Amino acid sequence: MGAPMNLQLDDEQRLLHDSVVRWVAARSASDAGASVSRERWAEMAGFGWLAMTLPAAHEGLGQGLAEACVLAQALGAGPLADPYLPAIVQAAGALVGGANEAQQARWLPRIADGSLLVVPADRERTGSRGGRTLARRDGSNWRLDGHKSVVPCGALADAWLVSAADETGARQYFMVPGGTDGVRMEAFESVDGAGACALHFSGALLPDADRLAGAAQAAFEQATDHAAVAACAEAVGAMQAMLAATVAYTRTRQQFGKPLSMNQVLRHRMADMSVACEEARSMTIGAVQQVIEADRRGDPLARSLAAAAVRAKVAGAARRVAEEAIQLHGGMGVTEELNMGRYLRRLLALDALYGGAETHLRRHATLRATLRRSGGAAHLPVQAEMAALDGFRDEVRQFLAEELSPELVRSARLNTSVFSEPHTGLQWHRALHRRGWVAPAWPAQRGGTGWSLAQRWIFETEFAVAGAPPLSPLGLRMAGPVIMHFGTPEQKSHYLPRILSGEDYWCQGYSEPGSGSDLASLSTRARRERGADGAEVYVINGSKIWTTHAHLANRMFALVRTGEGETRKQEGISFLLIDMATPGITVRPIRSASGDHEVNQVFFDDVRVPVACRLGEEGQGWTIAKYLLEFERGGAISAGRLRAALDRVERLVAAEEGSLADGGALDDPDIALAFSAIEIDIRALEMTELRVMSSLQVGQNPGSVSSLLKLRWSEIHQSITRLGVRLLGSDALVWESARPMHLAEHSVLDDVARPVVAGYLNARAFTIFGGTSEIQREIIARDVIG
Repeated sequence: MGAPMNLQLDDEQRLLHDSVVRWVAARSASDAGASVSRERWAEMAGFGWLAMTLPAAHEGLGQGLAEACVLAQALGAGPLADPYLPAIVQAAGALVGGANEAQQARWLPRIADGSLLVVPADRERTGSRGGRTLARRDGSNWRLDGHKSVVPCGALADAWLVSAADETGARQYFMVPGGTDGVRMEAFESVDGAGACALHFSGALLPDADRLAGAAQAAFEQATDHAAVAACAEAVGAMQAMLAATVAYTRTRQQFGKPLSMNQVLRHRMADMSVACEEARSMTIGAVQQVIEADRRGDPLARSLAAAAVRAKVAGAARRVAEEAIQLHGGMGVTEELNMGRYLRRLLALDALYGGAETHLRRHATLRATLRRSGGAAHLPVQAEMAALDGFRDEVRQFLAEELSPELVRSARLNTSVFSEPHTGLQWHRALHRRGWVAPAWPAQRGGTGWSLAQRWIFETEFAVAGAPPLSPLGLRMAGPVIMHFGTPEQKSHYLPRILSGEDYWCQGYSEPGSGSDLASLSTRARRERGADGAEVYVINGSKIWTTHAHLANRMFALVRTGEGETRKQEGISFLLIDMATPGITVRPIRSASGDHEVNQVFFDDVRVPVACRLGEEGQGWTIAKYLLEFERGGAISAGRLRAALDRVERLVAAEEGSLADGGALDDPDIALAFSAIEIDIRALEMTELRVMSSLQVGQNPGSVSSLLKLRWSEIHQSITRLGVRLLGSDALVWESARPMHLAEHSVLDDVARPVVAGYLNARAFTIFGGTSEIQREIIARDVIG
């Protein structure tokens, strides 16, 4: 059902990628440190790469931004500083949109075959003696006067695409051939080795035929946004190459008798590099789709917002990865013996040409404010494919309108715990069960929906936007999948229907006092013996801690030690399904700093559990636990709920100012930047989730990405709650002690502000439960480094 989600390269793009990678590897080996050359440019033309994005009517291949980004990413791995971005994506792109048919026929075929190298000349240094570049009519010609401070690869170019202001202040664009009278070129070296120049215009005369006759300014702005996105693709190629080189170096470099890769601090730093690479790659894929869709709709604001978001994210991430790569290479990292410095120098060039992280974060905040005032959504659709599912989206929205009551929404909004308050959560759970929608991730034959991954994404996103209470994951996302995978037919037929209906409400018995994230060190023991009726049972003694909703649950899945004298602590652990009404179980409440009672310590005193309640074989518990943790850490679609949480924080401002359109605190530059930074982080997570879903759909294994997703959504959630407290100001002094908060009608604060402080305090647990952030980094490091 539904449209597929394809965030993978198609066959042609894969062939292009592989061929460019091979060429870049050969050039990097033979031309290391060499300047850009016309010989290399001619080779690229010979492969058809320069013609790739040009129209077929003018000797091009008619492809687009996606293919340009495939090529740019491969060039970034070199790193090769050939002028593909300024010459083809930017200058040629502007000609495609801003030149008339005769001009395109005159220039584009020569650009495609490499005989005409054109680069943009649009940068003017503020306060320079040359001032603005001005264009004035001089009979049938145009006269140019002024100065362009930095023209990338300008000394190598045959012509420059020059911007100038006419008498009305409007921007005009001219093709200025090299050697034109009145144009003086001043060549200099550039940080990336590509070379550059300054241009000085003193009465340079150009025929009207050299002025772009179409919508030149709009075309140039579009091409510049495209080049900014392609620069991110190039940065992704560089980031991945730097990470691979750093991992290889730390595996072989010995210190104190051990490889550097065994040092936990260094492992976690490389894990963070890997996270940055994955987010940058996801963000770039998403930006390509958004820009293509915005161009199709003729929406320059949406296009620029997407370009600003991806540059803000990727430029910052690439700089961090480069700096870490140099640091982890030690003294050699700062020398020209290795490529690390070349990568950083190229990234500096990309920032200079297309804007760095800070520049684009400010740009995003400005564009976001413009979109907000126009009544548009500050975030943009994920991909055009989703439009094919509008009917399904309407069906979900209709269900929400009929079943999601204001009381449920208010209860969810005022909830400060990790999970919904059980009465609220179960009420919504049963409504979904009646519709057959309670377990979208389950197989259809087990009560699931049979939806595509795209439909699941829409379902989760629409529920988050509507403010529906999140369901407890302990049964649906954790107990259910492991029972399906490891359970006996009898266990499946007994437990799975009860999980679907909500009859069984589960808690998790993993952590113990003194063991925490080190689950394998657990000491709760289950001794096997035969009961008076002849049936075999496990007799359990010990305790579990941080057990969410144990005081409300009627079932627990737990890890217990059943073996004796194992050589490895992971051995001898079994997985039991326990009835919480069994004699000998005592639950002691633990109240958190947020004022919530959601976690507990559970004591087992000679608790007798039938052996038939063991899941899997005796001693198989560690294998089952690892399987379950994959669902706990990465089985949800979280970006929608994070965005809904950010929207709620934004409503804090609206409550003070009257409406979001009024601006007020949102126009404070610091506040605007904070909202943009979080929104961009959510976007990167969203695209990572979608990319993982897409890879699963085509049978690929995403590896440790579940840990990456858990790490990032917990960190982003915490950043949202911090911003909420910041916006409260002195109202953060007010303490709400009533729980559940929605049952207490009276408060000195309105409903928007009431849960903020407690929510912030409770969110401190997000980077702890389900495996601490340090554990997640170690899992990522094990996948990346070994």
